Order: sequence, then structure tokens, then C-alpha cells
Amino acid sequence: MHMYFEKTFYLSAFLLLASVQPFYAETPPSVKEPAGYSIKKSDAGLWEISVDIAVQDEADEAFFDQFAKRMENTSKLIWEMTQGQFYIKEIKISDKCSDGRIIIKKGAKDWDILAGPNAMGGTGATCYESNTTNWYVYAAGRPPTIILTHELLHGIFKFKDENSCACIMRGTQIEGREINKICDDTGHKETGKSCWKRLLDRYDGLKYPDPAYKAGSQPPPMNTVKKHNKEFNDKKENILNKKLYLEMAGIQHLDTGDYEKALKSFQEILKLEAGEPAAWYNIACTYALMNRQKEALEAIEKAIKNGFDDIEWLGEDPDFAQLRQTPEFRKLLNRDK
Repeated sequence: MHMYFEKTFYLSAFLLLASVQPFYAETPPSVKEPAGYSIKKSDAGLWEISVDIAVQDEADEAFFDQFAKRMENTSKLIWEMTQGQFYIKEIKISDKCSDGRIIIKKGAKDWDILAGPNAMGGTGATCYESNTTNWYVYAAGRPPTIILTHELLHGIFKFKDENSCACIMRGTQIEGREINKICDDTGHKETGKSCWKRLLDRYDGLKYPDPAYKAGSQPPPMNTVKKHNKEFNDKKENILNKKLYLEMAGIQHLDTGDYEKALKSFQEILKLEAGEPAAWYNIACTYALMNRQKEALEAIEKAIKNGFDDIEWLGEDPDFAQLRQTPEFRKLLNRDK
């Protein structure tokens, strides 16, 4: 389904999530490594994650330090969940900045990520374009570790699940209850592969279970690079916010079956950024649901050309149930084989 748009909201004590997916880099990456993010395998056999963080307002050293601490906690949780095989090696955090894989928005009263009915003051986070090389997390300034980790797992590892896992990816979670594992076959209720199997398929040499891992061990220390900027790109922020609202509107129209309005919302995104892979993917979903197969196939091709890289999900997405029976669609699925 149109699971291209990730949204995560906190209501009272519960974390409510909607679904979707993202980009992973192996050793060496099979595509050009996108700016602001990397995973590299060290000589010691560990997968080292580096990520850029953009604060969209002026931030002092205290905020830099507290967010770096959140990233350290996230690194520890990822380390524990993957049995000591992945960790966050480095973050680069800049203020008055629009460029990052984690984008932090400050509102008038608190660290908010969106205005209006979907505002997430203080604790919200959302992963967008998570099937593409362009994935990013849009976050408030104080997301709990469990929320930040959940969204990074969408972006980094392409975990799609929200409601079907017994692990951190499940859709409703009590605040502060930080599950220290990802699901295997016993905890994964969704059809298809468990989170562990998806990782094992993507990373050569990953071990589950890892006989060398000791529960409670600590990852290597995380390096933090801080940068204070003098200017902020207001134009880029305005485009980003318009894209977010249009995508949210389009998904809502798809959910209610108003395909014409959904199509219009996604096409408006292309006027802001012609090569937006998430918009092209959602346009393909919309055309497929309208049984306009030729346009759907063309939109899928453009999504792939512009950075959509989760061919596995393309073969599972229920929006393409009818289109999947055509030889043209099967050719798309087999293009990398």
C-alpha cells in the first residue's frame, strides 16, 4: 500500500505510528552514497553508522549536548538490538541548517515538528521517503530514544512494520518501554520476512545469534562534531514544509478513496521538486488503484530513476496487486537480478 509516508505521533502515554520503509548502504554501497548518511563495515567487522543532524533554529551548546546524548542512547539501543554489530560512530550536528538526515524543528513554544492538528510538540518524530536514498527523519527536539530509534530503523534498515512486530517496530508502545531486541520469527506476525531475516539478507557476515555478543555490553564511543552556522535557508525550509503537508494530504485522500485529490496532491509535490521519488511512488500507487496501468508503470520507472530502491517492497505492496500480474511489472521486479 502507499506506505511511502511514515508518520509517528505521541498521544498521552502511547506511541502511535503509521507505516512504510527506506535506504541501506552495504560494503561497498551499490549506489552513490547519499550525503549526510553512511553505513560502513570496519576492519573489526562492525557496521558503523554516520549521520548528519540539522537543527532548523539557533541552538546553544546545551541543546547540542542533550541531543548528542539522545543519539548515544539510540546507538546503545541499536547495538543491543543487533547483538553488538551496528552502532552510531559519528554524528554531525549543525544549527540554522536545513541539510541533514535528522531534521529538528523548533516551534514558538516548544520543539515542534509540524503545526496544526498533527503537531508533535517536544516528542514527535516522522520518517519520510524511507524507501529511497533520500530518507530523512523530521523530529522534535526531545524525542524519546524509542521513537528516534524506531524512525531510524525505518530509514536505515527499511523495516516496514508498525503493528505486526513484537519488537520496537510495533505500532503502539508504552512511553519509556525500550524493547532491546528486534523481532525474529517468533515475534514477527507480518507475512514475509522478520526484521532479523531482512538484516541477514542485506549485510554479509551478520550473525544471529552472535556467539561473541554479551548482553549489556557497550558500543564504541560516538564522535560528535558541532557546527554553528550564520545563515538559514528559509526557502529550503518552506519547500520542505509544503512537501510534508502535501504528502500528508495525499495519503489521507488515498485512505478515503479520493484518488483524484490524492493524485493532485502528489503532483503538486513534483512542482516543488521534479525528481521527488516518494511523490512518483505514491503517484504510481494512485494510478494502480485507479486501474490506469500504463501511467502506474511509467511512474514506478521514474521513482526508481530518482532514488526508490526497495524493489523487495515493490513486489509486496498491495496497491499493485493487479498490476503485479502483468509482464511489464514482473520485468521491473527482475531488473536487478
